[in-house]
Amino acid sequence: MLKYTVIAVCIMILLVISSALANVSLIRDVKTLEKDKETMITLVVSNDETSKLDIAELIPVGWGISDWSTIGISKSNVNMENYDNHGYMGSSYNMYHWEIDGANSKGFSITYKLTPKETGDFNVVSILVYPGGFESKDSTITVNAVKENQLTGMIISPGPEENTEIPSETIAPSIITLSNIVNNILSQKFY
Repeated sequence: MLKYTVIAVCIMILLVISSALANVSLIRDVKTLEKDKETMITLVVSNDETSKLDIAELIPVGWGISDWSTIGISKSNVNMENYDNHGYMGSSYNMYHWEIDGANSKGFSITYKLTPKETGDFNVVSILVYPGGFESKDSTITVNAVKENQLTGMIISPGPEENTEIPSETIAPSIITLSNIVNNILSQKFY
């Protein structure tokens, strides 16, 4: 039994060292998400080592990817599978798995579209698996409600706070007439 424990510890140490030295990484680029609004999320992969990679994106149950595309690698080199209600670390997710074969470029990205149906904070997990290691990133994504403008009834997106002070010129604009312009010009001294 001790022999197997020592072997298992050695394998774990090698995996940790190889993943620490690896030149493969994954970054998720997320814009602000709004309820019922289609959003694009990009997974950016830096890859100096391998032509075979697996990427899994675990998104909340009830969310679904409507479309996806690639940049820096041919979509024909990518096989995508979907697993609903996939269990991971004690939680259920919808898992989208991309198997990449021939990822010989230094970097590439996968962009997918989804439309969140609820507001709140949601956990999303990205997993990158490659020969010799893996990387896992958990993050919280916030989905905001779309705000409705009280004056017009138009829906506006939440954004950075803006100056809402109305300049006095717009409240009571001066009346510009041709005679006012002529009088202004004639009142000027040209000498």
